[in-house]
Amino acid sequence: MSRVLRSLPLAVGLMLSAAGAEANVISDWDGKAAAIVPPSAAGLREMAIMHVAMFDAVNSIEPRHRPYLIGLTPPKPTSQEAAAATAAATVLMALRPDAATGIKAALANDLAGIPDGASKADGIKLGEVVAEKVLQARANDGANGPTPIGPRRGQVSTYRPQSRSDRPGHR
Repeated sequence: MSRVLRSLPLAVGLMLSAAGAEANVISDWDGKAAAIVPPSAAGLREMAIMHVAMFDAVNSIEPRHRPYLIGLTPPKPTSQEAAAATAAATVLMALRPDAATGIKAALANDLAGIPDGASKADGIKLGEVVAEKVLQARANDGANGPTPIGPRRGQVSTYRPQSRSDRPGHR
């Protein structure tokens, strides 16, 4: 085996550790969620909801883009880190109640690194409000309903090639 191939795992490990050292609250919570949320269509939806909540919370504090769902005007200064972490944790606890204990511990750990004060308290409050609004907006979006694709219950599915006249745009 060549020396380059043998040193590849070491190089990858060093790059990942360097990336972890420079991580921010958004990527930290993305990693925490990835460990909890299953890799499925439902899991991707949950990750998206969490990221929307974090985005709208941080964007409310420092508006650079149009909000996805909700834009609030919190008092200045409000901690972006507290808002994002709280928004992520609130969404994950609502969608994954079985993992709530670990999520609460991770949130407490993150918040412990932020100095106490009005900025932190306002960030926590903002994160909770934004997360609740995003969760309410997605509650009845039909994601948990039946899938209209595929055979109906009790029916056998068989392949039937489309004739040219069955294709959209043809007569």
